[in-house]
Order: sequence, then structure tokens, then C-alpha cells
Amino acid sequence: MSMATPEGSSNREPGRDLLAWYRPSIRGLVYRAWAQAFGFVMGGAIVLGGLRVERVDFGSPWLPVYIVGILLVMSGPLWLATRLARMMRGERVLTLRRDGLTWMEGDAVTMAFLWREIDRVELGEDMIVVQGEHSRLELPSQFEDISPSALVQVIQDLRRRSLLGMPMRLDATR
Repeated sequence: MSMATPEGSSNREPGRDLLAWYRPSIRGLVYRAWAQAFGFVMGGAIVLGGLRVERVDFGSPWLPVYIVGILLVMSGPLWLATRLARMMRGERVLTLRRDGLTWMEGDAVTMAFLWREIDRVELGEDMIVVQGEHSRLELPSQFEDISPSALVQVIQDLRRRSLLGMPMRLDATR
């Protein structure tokens, strides 16, 4: 699949052919990371709270339990920081252009379709499927600032406009 540059366009004007771009939502992953970190901290707090009446000195039989509680409390924020850094590291973007759509992961275009190469766009339970002549692209269903059904409708509308030779623009009411 190659993205051909339309006649009369220039690489010196990168925004000229771009109609819209969408990022997958990581909101659910962020909530899950917060919940896991909260679980670590609360587990450690419960362990330490249970030991508040015990005197914990070196040589005490409660020392290993105390150490586990401290490690749990300290691991919560570290867990959260590493999970958030991992989530933010890889940028994924769906771009809708005058000539087609592209799915980018990091700096590389992993899949590109010209509008005429797309056979159908469907909304599944947990993904949006773009079926081409020779390949299939499975997109996450949740994107920032647009619902899954609206995104499918936008892609279908742009494909229809391209096939009919109509001006390529997004409807301002969406």
C-alpha cells in the first residue's frame, strides 16, 4: 500500500492534505495504572496500620512484615510512574488525508490506504475494522474527542466523497 501524493500537492506544505487526525484514548489504561498503584499503597498502609501497636526493632519477628509494608507503599508511585512512561512512549495516530488514511505507530507509518482501496469500514465490539482490497487494519475503538460510531461515519463519508470526486472536507457539524 503506497500513499500517492495527489496532483498539485507539495511536500513543502505538510498540512495542506491533512483533513483530521485522531489519537487512541489511553484513559482506561491510565485509570487501571492508578488503581494498581493505589492497591499497592493501600496494601502497604494496611500492613503498616496492623503493626502500629507492635514495637518493631531489629531482631523483632515483625520486622519482615514491616519491610514488606514499606516496600508496598514505596512501590505504588514507582509502579504508576513506570506505567505512565510506558504508555506515553509510543505515539499512535490515525490521520485522515485527502488521498487516504494512515495509521502511524511512533515515527513509522504501519498501514496506509488510499480511499479507493478501502472496501468497507465496520465497528466491532472493541475495534474499528478497515477492510482493504489486500489487507485489513484493526483500530482501537476508543479515540480522543470522537465516538467510535462517529469515526466510522467520518471515514465512510470521506471514502464516499473521494470515490464520487466530491470536495474532500469534514462536515463541520460533527
